[in-house]
Amino acid sequence: MKNFDFSKIDFTDLRTQKGVLLVIIDELEKKQDIRFEELNGILNLIDSIQDYAVDVLGVPEMMVFDLDVEENREASTPEENFARESADRIFDELCESDGFHQDDEVPSIFIEEMMTNEMHKAIIKSSLREQILEDIKSYPVLFDITETTKELQYDGDMREDYEGLVTRYIKKQFARKQEEDI
Repeated sequence: MKNFDFSKIDFTDLRTQKGVLLVIIDELEKKQDIRFEELNGILNLIDSIQDYAVDVLGVPEMMVFDLDVEENREASTPEENFARESADRIFDELCESDGFHQDDEVPSIFIEEMMTNEMHKAIIKSSLREQILEDIKSYPVLFDITETTKELQYDGDMREDYEGLVTRYIKKQFARKQEEDI
């Protein structure tokens, strides 16, 4: 996938397919069928491709997104908002951390490239958000809640808790690159 040709993607078809996937995920979630969580990974991939198409390739939003559906997705729960904001904050903290850019297995320059590449940045943030949201649902007692407003509150340890997810992703991408170069 070294030189992936985005011009071969029909973004209007992808937009429709994403809508179908959202309906399926919603139905599975209502039935409490845990397979919806597995489909979220595919949804995250589509989101990342769409963001890359608009932000980097300059494809018009109207061709890429079903804006009505996207608006409804933005109408999110407090937990989803917390997960999104925390993912952004964790990502930013990792970018600023000198320690994160040092790894015996992966060169620092590769880590920096991954953290600044728009497509990988979107995938990483999306993965963080999904994992945080899943953890909130599965282990709510592990998260800090303000005493006054009873809202979820960012904990300084969260960066360390989720850093491994980002490290695994980068190591996996580095291994892929090594295989491609052989």
